[in-house]
Amino acid sequence: MSISEWTKCGLTVVGGRASVHAPRLLNGAANFLETGRLLREREIRTPRRVASRFDVFDVAIREMRYARPLYLEFGVYEGETIRYWSEHLTDPTARFFGFDSFEGLPEDWTSGAGRGHFSTNGRMPSIDDDRVTFVTGWFQESLASFEMADRGRLFINVDSDLYSSAATVLDWAIDHLNIGDFVYFDEFHDRLNEGKAFHEFLDRSCYQVDMVAATRSLSQVLFRRSA
Repeated sequence: MSISEWTKCGLTVVGGRASVHAPRLLNGAANFLETGRLLREREIRTPRRVASRFDVFDVAIREMRYARPLYLEFGVYEGETIRYWSEHLTDPTARFFGFDSFEGLPEDWTSGAGRGHFSTNGRMPSIDDDRVTFVTGWFQESLASFEMADRGRLFINVDSDLYSSAATVLDWAIDHLNIGDFVYFDEFHDRLNEGKAFHEFLDRSCYQVDMVAATRSLSQVLFRRSA
């Protein structure tokens, strides 16, 4: 028996004794190892880490407090994030668009969440702010008819979880992301989904980006296009 076969045999034995949570823990470890490796290869430096996604948002909000900021969120769910942005980015010329089917995930996610998870049964969040608009539907359909508003700085929030959804958003973003604009990921460490879509986006676009802010786990990460 070869070394490879011995290894496979040993892993099978260990797997037979492992808990149901072990594969997910191993996948999580692989996510963070791969995230660090790819950032190092691209020579993207990680800044001082912050405690939460809202601390990450505050970094961008401070830089977007001028005429005509445009915020696009992909994956709204119950509206906690877009509500935070509308409350803290008070410029009257700001515009906020939340894209979501409100029917949940269109397919199973490798995290364990199944198709339909995050559904609100079609119910949109209630936000009393005329600057906020919700765009209902699957991203590939709603983006095809979305007309970009006259805007200053752009912030794209990719909180779609799935690779297919994130790739759809980033394919669209290639034609709209200017130098100085922001792209944020809420599950950046997921190497098979948002993380994968990000690296493919950089390969296709040839853009250069700087990491502006990140949580300690590198799950919530903010980039700015630099070239």
